[in-house]
Amino acid sequence: MTTWATIQARLALFCGLGTTASTTQKAQLEAFALLRLETAVSRAWWPNLMKIEQRSYAPLYDVAETYAAAAQVWDGADAYYASLQAANTGHALTETAWWQQLTEIDAVIPLAQDGETVIGTFFDAYATEAHAIKRKAPLAAAIVGGNIYITDNQGPAAPWLRFRAAVPDVTASGEGVTPDPVPDELVQYIILGAYADWLNDQGKVDSAARKENDAELGLQNAVTQQIDQQGEQTPTHVSVPSAPIPGYYYRGQ
Repeated sequence: MTTWATIQARLALFCGLGTTASTTQKAQLEAFALLRLETAVSRAWWPNLMKIEQRSYAPLYDVAETYAAAAQVWDGADAYYASLQAANTGHALTETAWWQQLTEIDAVIPLAQDGETVIGTFFDAYATEAHAIKRKAPLAAAIVGGNIYITDNQGPAAPWLRFRAAVPDVTASGEGVTPDPVPDELVQYIILGAYADWLNDQGKVDSAARKENDAELGLQNAVTQQIDQQGEQTPTHVSVPSAPIPGYYYRGQ
């Protein structure tokens, strides 16, 4: 994994700017590099970005958490509960004065779920741990807005999702915030591609075309290596309706 600062420094060197780049030039180079990062992420089943993770329709119960009335939680197995009172802290899910087991819950999973990897591109969902993807039948699922709906009434309490993580947040800032690193297999394409954009912007069209070709060849080689190692992956079994989907639930046993 490579830091964004390292990529920016290498790109500045490629462009002949080194440490003398102006604020405007740095901003322009970063814009070129960010666009190349987004392009590279979407190209293949990169191992550092592709995930198979289990997700629930409500947060896992935490004995140290304070829950409001009507707050919903998952027991980590096959049941969901709703809090019957406010200021609900430290009470076991078996305490019926504090918790009610739900007979059904909306089978909806946000793409950005608290405490979980942000989903960039959703591929499909499975009833059990889905490492042998080709040997398992996927669940029926659909995307509406920023949510995944598991539309299979036989779906589990907590399905396994196969997805591409969101583009790394390389420019994140703030107290206690660390920017995401960039997978090493994307670095060459980002630098060479952004350099090609820089050359093109400087009117050096022929040189830009050569660097663009170098960038594409390098990325394709990286993609080919991933296909050889893991097998080609394609998105399947996902529909994108034009209107919200009402009435899909996980029904408790």
